Amino acid sequence: MNGNDYINLKFKNDNISAINKPKGTHILAEFYGIEESFGLTENYLKEKMSLFVKQANLFELGNIFHSFGENSYTFVICLAESHFTLHSWPEDNYLTLDIFVCDYKKDNKEKAFDLFEKVAKFYNPKHIEKKIIYR
Repeated sequence: MNGNDYINLKFKNDNISAINKPKGTHILAEFYGIEESFGLTENYLKEKMSLFVKQANLFELGNIFHSFGENSYTFVICLAESHFTLHSWPEDNYLTLDIFVCDYKKDNKEKAFDLFEKVAKFYNPKHIEKKIIYR
């Protein structure tokens, strides 16, 4: 560690109250029992998820879909506000969801909740475990 590192750490400690303010909303969820939604095509999933992003008034910058075969996939949408990801395990009828939106210049948490509700309704899981983190 050199002298400049110490100065940077000291600056952060001096401004800790500003740093510790929540900057966004992070929704982490697990969907159990989603067998009805498997068998959907990549294009259909991309269209639906992109539509849900738009309907939630979030801005999609781009997306990546990777298929592992047999309805197992990772899907990432990069948002101007941050990101939205899905990961599926069809052998377990299980899917994870991750939505993070930052609150740069405005509070976007309701948009994150809206997107979550749209995706949950689409997959129609038998059980959801959800964690919300304001960070």
